[in-house]
Amino acid sequence: MESLPEPGGAEACRYLRERGVETVEIFHDTSDVFHRSSGATRRPGPDPERRTYRSYAVFNDPDGNEWVLQEVPAES
Repeated sequence: MESLPEPGGAEACRYLRERGVETVEIFHDTSDVFHRSSGATRRPGPDPERRTYRSYAVFNDPDGNEWVLQEVPAES
C-alpha cells in the first residue's frame, strides 16, 4: 500500500497533481469562516499570518463533485 504524504497543503496538492488530479492553487478565505462556494472571499496563497485551519485547496472528482482540502497543523 502506498503511503500518503505528510500533512500540508503544498504537499497534498503536489501528491494529487502527480496522480493526474487537477487542483487549484492553495488559497485562504478573508471572511474568517470556512470557505465560501462562490469564491468571492478567496485570495491566492496560504493564510498570510499562517493561522491554523485557514488555508485550502479544491479539486473536482471525475463525477464533478468538488472536494476541499483544508490545511491542518502537524500533530505535536
